[in-house]
Amino acid sequence: MSFYTIERKNLAPKTFDNVCDWCIDTPAPETQFCEDEILSNGVLIKGWILSADLCDIRLLVLSKTECLTLALEYSRPDVYEKLSSKAKYLDKKDNIAFKSTLNLKDDYFQVGILRHGSYVPLADFFVRGSLEVLRGKEKWLFLDNDSNRSIEQFIGKSLIPKKELKNWKNYFAFLSHLNKSLETHFSMLIAPSKEMVYPEYYPFEKGKVTPIKQLYKIIPDDFDVCVPVAELKSSKHRSFRVCDTHWTHLGALKATLLCLSNQGKDTDLVKLIFKKDKYKVRPMGGDLGNKLYPKQRHNEKQLTSFNYLSKVVFDNGVPNFGRLIVMSNKDALYDEVLLLLGSSSSYSMFNYLTRVYRIVVFLHCAGSLDIEFIKRLRPDFVLTQTNARFIVKAPITNENYRALITRKVSSKGKDINKDISKNLQHTVEDKVLNRVILQAIEINRSI
Repeated sequence: MSFYTIERKNLAPKTFDNVCDWCIDTPAPETQFCEDEILSNGVLIKGWILSADLCDIRLLVLSKTECLTLALEYSRPDVYEKLSSKAKYLDKKDNIAFKSTLNLKDDYFQVGILRHGSYVPLADFFVRGSLEVLRGKEKWLFLDNDSNRSIEQFIGKSLIPKKELKNWKNYFAFLSHLNKSLETHFSMLIAPSKEMVYPEYYPFEKGKVTPIKQLYKIIPDDFDVCVPVAELKSSKHRSFRVCDTHWTHLGALKATLLCLSNQGKDTDLVKLIFKKDKYKVRPMGGDLGNKLYPKQRHNEKQLTSFNYLSKVVFDNGVPNFGRLIVMSNKDALYDEVLLLLGSSSSYSMFNYLTRVYRIVVFLHCAGSLDIEFIKRLRPDFVLTQTNARFIVKAPITNENYRALITRKVSSKGKDINKDISKNLQHTVEDKVLNRVILQAIEINRSI
C-alpha cells in the first residue's frame, strides 16, 4: 500500500480587497493519506471565508483536468465568536463555510476565489509520495533529491572524495589479493544508474567528470570489474524500466552473462539454458511510479517461465541490508557455489544465476566483505555488486555480517534466534548445501 502526503502552500494574504479573513481547515499542511483512503473517500476540502460581499464570491477548486465550485452552505458559530469584532457586518447565521469532497485524479489542485471577473488563488496543494521523483522525457522517471545525490553525481557536482578514492584503491587491491590467496574467483559488478544508460531521457546534461569516470581510472588491470553501460545501452531490448530505478529482466540477463564471462564460463552454453525462456508484457509501476499520485505504469517484459523463489532454501527475511538468501538448484549447469555480495540490482539476477550455479548465496551488503565468513563458506566464486549511485563511498573490507544483521533486526524490535527455524525451508542431506545453510544460520544468530 502506498502512502502520500498532501503539502500545502498558502498564496494569498489573510486580508485582501473586501476579504477580511479566510481559512482552509482541511486538508491541513502535511496531511498523510493511504492510497486506498484517497481512492475510496476522496479528499475533504473544508474552510471558511469572511467578506462584505459574499454573494459576489465564487470559490473554485482547480486541478489539472477539471474546475469545481465550492458552495458556501453553512454557518460557523465558532468563527463568529472569534471574529465578529473584525467583521461587524457578519451575522451569526450567515453561510460563510464550505465543505466538499474532491475526487482526486491528479497530484495537484488549487483553491481560489473568483470575484467580479478577477481570480485570486488562495492555496496550492501537492500530493507527494515517500520518494522524490524526477520526471524525464517521454514519461521516464528518475530519482530526485535522494540521499546519494544522483543528479549532482550525474552533472559532476558530487564526486568521490580523495579519501574514498583511496578506500576504493585499497578495496580493489584487497580483492586482487584474495583472488591469488584463496581458491576462489573474485569479481565485481557495478550496476549503472538508468540515466547513465539512457541520458537522452534525463533532463540534465552529463558532467565532464563524474564519479564513475573517477572510478574507471583506478580499476586495476588484473581485476575483473564489470560496469555494463555500453552493453546495456546497445541492447536489443530496453534494459531499464521506465518507472523504476532498476534494470528490466532482460537487462539483468545481459549483466549476468557479462559477469559469467568474467568468471570464465562458456556463455554460449549458458545462453542455451535461457533460450526457451518466456516473457510476458505487463503494465508495471515500480519504486518510482508507485510513489506518484496517481501511480504511473509502463509496459515491461517479465520472465514468466521461471521463478527463483522455488529454489530458496533459506531466507532470513531482513529487508534490504542484512538480507541473506540461500538458493539451491540440483539441475543447475555447474555444480558450484556462488556468493553474491550485492544490493537491490542483484535480485532480478537470481532467476538466471540459480540455473547456472547449484548453490547461490546472496547477502545484501553492497559489496562489503566479511573475510572470515567467506573463508568458512568456501564458495567457488564471489561476485561483489553495488549500484553506481553508491560509489561515492567505497565498500568496506572488514564488515561483520552477523553484527550487520543483528543491528538491522534489533532496530525492528525482533529476536533473530526465534525466527531462524521459520526461515529454513527444509533440512538437507547434501553436505555442501548443509555447510552453506549452517553458515547462514550461524551469522543470523544474535551476538
